[in-house]
Amino acid sequence: MLEREEVAKIVSSLFHERFRNVEIISVDVNEETDADGDEILRVKVVFSADGGRLDSSLTSGFLRYLRPKLSELGIEQFPVMSFISVQDSGSAAA
Repeated sequence: MLEREEVAKIVSSLFHERFRNVEIISVDVNEETDADGDEILRVKVVFSADGGRLDSSLTSGFLRYLRPKLSELGIEQFPVMSFISVQDSGSAAA
């Protein structure tokens, strides 16, 4: 059984390592099946940053750091990431 909280902690930790001065509002992890029938992890990170944007050179490489951490936990589903600014998500910062 997938430990969503554990995956969210890993995502949060890696996010903080890679993105300075960006606050995580929430990390949502869900198991899904894609159109080809493969098991995936849908991971949505809602963040707050000056200008509401992340450095795309860091987001594009995020999976390279996440996949080995998930594999250490025995999680083989491919993570599909979404990075959404708090302004675009409609969430209110706590």
